[in-house]
Amino acid sequence: MEGVGMHLRELTAEEQSIGARGLLVIQVNPKKSVGQILQAGDMVFAVNHQSVSTKEALVKALREGPALLTVSRDGQQFNVKVDACPVSEKKHCFPASRRRQKATPSYRTSFDPA
Repeated sequence: MEGVGMHLRELTAEEQSIGARGLLVIQVNPKKSVGQILQAGDMVFAVNHQSVSTKEALVKALREGPALLTVSRDGQQFNVKVDACPVSEKKHCFPASRRRQKATPSYRTSFDPA
């Protein structure tokens, strides 16, 4: 997830046994837009309103196009829209059915308190 600006890890069996779920943010790049919103210690527990527990599932969702991450921090939930594909590479990242037909402004990340 380095290209997006964050490093994640899957939860240990012990963490899962106490009810934790999702992926733990362990490091962010403050130079990337998502790194200006997320913090180490945040928990990403859903992508596009679907539970996520593996890095592979998150990477797959991000490759399909912009994704909405549901994040938990200090007992509060919020949503972050993430676009992992650079604007210049969109035609190579997304299936033709997901590509935009017209050029429109693209915001990399947005904050939406849940």
